[in-house]
Amino acid sequence: MRMKSHLFHVLLWSALGLAALCRVPAIAQAPKPLASYDVQIKPILAQMTLDEKVGQMTQADLGSLKDHSDVENLFLGSVLSGGDSDPPEGNSLEAWTNLYDRLQLHSARTRLKIPLL
Repeated sequence: MRMKSHLFHVLLWSALGLAALCRVPAIAQAPKPLASYDVQIKPILAQMTLDEKVGQMTQADLGSLKDHSDVENLFLGSVLSGGDSDPPEGNSLEAWTNLYDRLQLHSARTRLKIPLL
């Protein structure tokens, strides 16, 4: 009986300690409501063509791009690198960094210069 009680206390204190370690810090202030960004977003949306709006809502897989300039020509908002969509240079930090930089350069060449997510 004593062993069970001791084990119970060890498990209880372990659980409490783990809960304390995993506790998420309190947010100092509430996040801004999404509507507060309307002042910045509405003028951009008013300038956008339908093709630009559709492109920004599109997430193409890297493997489906014919060329990286598709980011620029189709006004893509995001590029997914899933499954076997590794950079041609391989699956290294340097290859991924270079790919990211190349894709962002294409998004910077669009009329509104909206970066990829």
